[in-house]
Amino acid sequence: MFKIGDFSKLSNISVRSLRHYESLELLSPHKIDPVSGYRYYTADQLDHANKIRMLRETGFSLDSIKGFLNTDNLNTARQYFELRQMEVEEELKSIQHKKDMLRLVLEDIEKNNSIDCFHVVEKDIPRKTVLSARRFLPSYDHVKGFWSEFFTVIRQRKIVPKEPLFLRSICLDKEFKESDVDVELHIEVTGNPASDEIYKVITTPAAHAATVTFDGGNRKDGHAVRRSLARWLEVNGYGLDGVLFNTPHLSNLDESDPEHWVNEWGFELIRKQDKPNE
Repeated sequence: MFKIGDFSKLSNISVRSLRHYESLELLSPHKIDPVSGYRYYTADQLDHANKIRMLRETGFSLDSIKGFLNTDNLNTARQYFELRQMEVEEELKSIQHKKDMLRLVLEDIEKNNSIDCFHVVEKDIPRKTVLSARRFLPSYDHVKGFWSEFFTVIRQRKIVPKEPLFLRSICLDKEFKESDVDVELHIEVTGNPASDEIYKVITTPAAHAATVTFDGGNRKDGHAVRRSLARWLEVNGYGLDGVLFNTPHLSNLDESDPEHWVNEWGFELIRKQDKPNE
């Protein structure tokens, strides 16, 4: 038999790790001297130790290793390796994504001599009951006035917005237009306010989106925000499958000046697995 130090040399596993494996019941000494407390291992235990090293090198967690070592079924063992292989493939995709994002940032530094990058968040937006108003406006510069009118109607009709406030403006045009733009405004409401031909209560479907949040008053960031969204869509393999929207984050409706809003721009996405076959 071998003392723990000698077994450590033979197995290429540190003494500290051997003691940790013992505490987890992954690899226990063959014998512990009751007087000295010395731990002894046998040559036959090297096979067990080598399995642990191999599994650790392929990235198995200690919990997974314990489950693997407790099974004698070859099919079950194969499933452990197949699952780990799938995990590694996902890790490789994540690393490639980081690599692509780094490449784009470095290109931005070279081309624009700046690092105007905004963090893109992929998230689910739940379905909501909203008061909506849709209108063709002379240009996007008129959205501000549309919001002011929208807020006035809400106050006049004593409609109660749901807290926290959820507002959203949606661009329904399929491409950029310089005039006659199709815009719809939403505000989440409580109860069931009366609808008419202009202001309607609707239920919006749940959506999946990529968004960027930024200071609404800092207009010079607009191009950088779009560039960050475009980069994210490109790197993650998404097209512009859904509408473009803006979600202003307000503490109350008295803040009517968009210059003081915090805005969240985003695109609705279609999940890759949900895209129709081309």
